Amino acid sequence: MLLLPIGLPAVLAYAQARGSLPWAILARVAASFAVGAFLVAAAARILWTAVRG
Repeated sequence: MLLLPIGLPAVLAYAQARGSLPWAILARVAASFAVGAFLVAAAARILWTAVRG
């Protein structure tokens, strides 16, 4: 919950101090995180329904 309000200003401050960030790589990491979370949630739902009947 606090990642966005705390992490985003920190990333932007770091980007300003460094000049730039590899935004393409960061976008891939964020997309991979979102896809992984979706797949794990789907697998957990399938396993839960299989166990519970």
